This record gives sequence, structure tokens and C-alpha cells, in this order.
Amino acid sequence: MDYFDLVITNGVCVTASDVSPYDVAIKDERVVLLAPTGSLAEAPAARVIDAEGGYVTVSKPRDPQVALWAQF
Repeated sequence: MDYFDLVITNGVCVTASDVSPYDVAIKDERVVLLAPTGSLAEAPAARVIDAEGGYVTVSKPRDPQVALWAQF
């Protein structure tokens, strides 16, 4: 049985307050864990995406700052 629905590894994670290399774990359509890059590569997940060289954006579903920024 998979613990996470999706794990994104080796990407640069962009949040409302930070830009850093993190792995991202998603369960039930929610971000449940940000971990040091590469640490979730072997995590039990239905799907694993290697985002090396790419950016991963993480925000609250209704974060007005992010929504406003995305419109430009």
C-alpha cells in the first residue's frame, strides 16, 4: 500500500515565503510534507516524479498573494 499519492523529488520548491530545494509529498490532494531534497526518492508512493532542474510551486488553495501573482 502506498503512503503518498505523489512524491516530487529533486526540484526547487517555491512557496509564498521561500525558494529552496525540497522534495514534496502529496496525499489526498494536499501537500503533507516538505523534506530535504532527495530524501523522499524511495518513499512509498503511487507515483514519483523526478523534477531535477525544474521548479515546483506550493501554495495554499486560496492564497490571494499567489493567485494575484499568477494573473500577471
